[in-house]
Amino acid sequence: MNMEVQTMFDGLELPAGVEASLGGAAEQQQESFAGILTAMAIAVALVYLSMVITFGSLLTPFVILLTLPLAAIGAFPALAITGRELGLPSMLGLLMLIGIVVTNAIVMLEFVERLKREDGLNTMEALKQGAETRLRPILMTAIVTILALTPLALGLSDGALLSASLATVVIGGLFSSTLLTLFVIPAVYSLFDGLSAASAVRTPASTRSSPDDRPRPFRPAPSEFDTLASVTVRWRLRCPVSLKF
Repeated sequence: MNMEVQTMFDGLELPAGVEASLGGAAEQQQESFAGILTAMAIAVALVYLSMVITFGSLLTPFVILLTLPLAAIGAFPALAITGRELGLPSMLGLLMLIGIVVTNAIVMLEFVERLKREDGLNTMEALKQGAETRLRPILMTAIVTILALTPLALGLSDGALLSASLATVVIGGLFSSTLLTLFVIPAVYSLFDGLSAASAVRTPASTRSSPDDRPRPFRPAPSEFDTLASVTVRWRLRCPVSLKF
């Protein structure tokens, strides 16, 4: 509705010095949307920093953050299917998804990193074993959360209509992110791990310069005076007693 009214304002031919703009509840809603978008950016930055500290790496937390677009794949179609608008409660649901959907990837990739570090498995074996081991906890956590939010998403009472869009966004985002995390995140992790391993490969030994090929510093041939002085110094060091006649 606000976009339609703004479009009408843009099409008006107003005289000089006259302006038309939205106010009241529409203006407050725009300010609320801007505040939530800022809170989302701060939340993503805090989540990334906390994962960098936990994993001790910049690559793995970046792969985990890729679960956020996977949540959007299910959140917006869920609003479209249920016929609910993208309002302030829906934006709050998106803000909640930032902290919810990353847990699935954290649970799986943390176990994968531990298998590589402690058991010495390669990336593919660690991903396969990690996905099989963490499949049940990930599915159980997602199913329990979806079932708990289902009564709120149905909006059975008049007071729950405002929160129904929030629950709808969380359910749709959690459903899509859970399913896609089990397939997309392992593939992206193996891709980035292969790229990092390839960049860390050193130069082959055949291309390195051997010690014999390195340039040696120039040393002039000793002269007769240098040889005599060296012999004199050595003789003095061996015979410190001076002879007097």
